[in-house]
Amino acid sequence: MTIPALRALTMALLAILPTGGAAAQPAPEPPPISAYSYARQAQSVDALVRAASNALLATAPDAELTRLARMLETDHGRSAARFGRWTGGAAEPQLLGADARRLRKLERVVRERQDDELLEELIEIHEDALALHEAYARSGAHPDLRRAAALAAPAVAGHLAELRRLEAAQN
Repeated sequence: MTIPALRALTMALLAILPTGGAAAQPAPEPPPISAYSYARQAQSVDALVRAASNALLATAPDAELTRLARMLETDHGRSAARFGRWTGGAAEPQLLGADARRLRKLERVVRERQDDELLEELIEIHEDALALHEAYARSGAHPDLRRAAALAAPAVAGHLAELRRLEAAQN
């Protein structure tokens, strides 16, 4: 690259970078998702966690993981039913593509009894679910579904706290 070209590139970069005194602008909030899309995503996460919980229960894990799996199965079953009315009331919600891939990984982790990796995966799933519920509660398109999201977020946060507690206890 020639010197004039490097100068031009440097000037162009300086023009688009924030100045030292100016604060960087926060990333804009993503556009709100439709009520159907949100409910469909929430149901997919519920189906994923329920399937993982059932796989975990089938392996006869220790008492702590059994208690956790039963709690997740019950709570996510209720959640799936709550969001079902927004997606046509499907009795067994279908997993979306990314959640189907996550389930295959979770099933392998459960089969191989990799409890630490299982907890890591469940924590990541619940972090994503919490972000989904909080975002819809904040800026969702439908008021009733925003209230449902606001109710779901604390339950997911509780699961997340319990998962982190178990993860810390195993380390």
